[in-house]
Amino acid sequence: MQNFLEFEKSGLKIERKNFGISFWVSVRPRSPETKILKIENEVLKISLKSLPTENLANIELIKFLKKEFGFQNVEIVIGKTSKKKKIFVQI
Repeated sequence: MQNFLEFEKSGLKIERKNFGISFWVSVRPRSPETKILKIENEVLKISLKSLPTENLANIELIKFLKKEFGFQNVEIVIGKTSKKKKIFVQI
């Protein structure tokens, strides 16, 4: 979690809630690899290998965030069918 909060210094807007944090992500599905691209306009941009069909990109995004930052509970609260998504992480 600590290394994730370093992104806030790079411009990512992190909202702190009672039991977690939320932030915006913009995804680019159908990419050659899954990785963090950059932070732009307070949004974390991530490329995903998966197609944006049958919830595959959302599943890959959640797995990637869990693995990359050690999050346990990750939920897409806004934008399940959009490239721009609001993520909530319970901590």
